[in-house]
Amino acid sequence: GEIRNPIRLLQFKKICDILSKIFNKNIELNLIRLHYPYENSNILANILALLVNKIKFRRITRKLFKNTVIKSLRKIVSESKDNNIPAYLTGLTIKIAGRLMRYKVIPRKTIQKIQKGSSSMGKVNYTDFARYTSKNRRGAFSITVSSGQNFFNNN
Repeated sequence: GEIRNPIRLLQFKKICDILSKIFNKNIELNLIRLHYPYENSNILANILALLVNKIKFRRITRKLFKNTVIKSLRKIVSESKDNNIPAYLTGLTIKIAGRLMRYKVIPRKTIQKIQKGSSSMGKVNYTDFARYTSKNRRGAFSITVSSGQNFFNNN
């Protein structure tokens, strides 16, 4: 990506210079804009970790799944033979285990899981998996995000 703001460009150049001095190597940062956090499981897990202790899990997932575009392979193939879409999201699974701050004291074994679409091995080409574990005042909690994606072979 190209940085259009000259102040940001100087900041990133300074960061690269500092990292180059620390590691005694030339450091170059390539920034890629990610329009939707659900396209990368690791980023989604970190965002959920920031929100889950302040906002209830059901409310977060309702907004997240309302905005996600999850497609099935049958619908994509039947719509047109010539597809210009290189990849698409087929399923998203979010699992939160442990004690969260927004709920009353619950057993540590409590697991909340929500899934939309399909992430099974036979229906997807690529599975992205991320886990985030942290502690709060009530105890530990873990967030697991798994997403399935299909890629088209444009030969």
